[in-house]
Amino acid sequence: MYSSIIDHVIFPVFSFLVPPLEPRGMEIFDKESDELHVQWRPPQYSDAFKVGEYVVQHREFKATVYTNASFPAAKDKDIYSYRIQNLEPKTTYMIRIGARNEYGSNFNEEEGHGTLDARKQSDYLFWNRKR
Repeated sequence: MYSSIIDHVIFPVFSFLVPPLEPRGMEIFDKESDELHVQWRPPQYSDAFKVGEYVVQHREFKATVYTNASFPAAKDKDIYSYRIQNLEPKTTYMIRIGARNEYGSNFNEEEGHGTLDARKQSDYLFWNRKR
């Protein structure tokens, strides 16, 4: 049997000494009156950038100060998610996600998403009862 050159090639491992690329594919789902669920994928080459943690930031639309939540990055994880809680009903929030390593952070462009109107259980029962 013949051995090919491909069997003996060693691929180098690169590390970048700069902040990582921004996280990809941010989506908001499971909207409620007091919370929003955000999901995203790691940035390209997250291993080479040695992403250490992700930061989820949110603020009310007219506010200038963000509320932060951060947690460690996991190797070989394809999708991350976080539930932003204790929000005001029927309010627009600006949300962005950042990847961070020892050289800095890089955030995606913030997007506006609104919470739902708070409904009382009695309102729901009134509108859904059979006539």
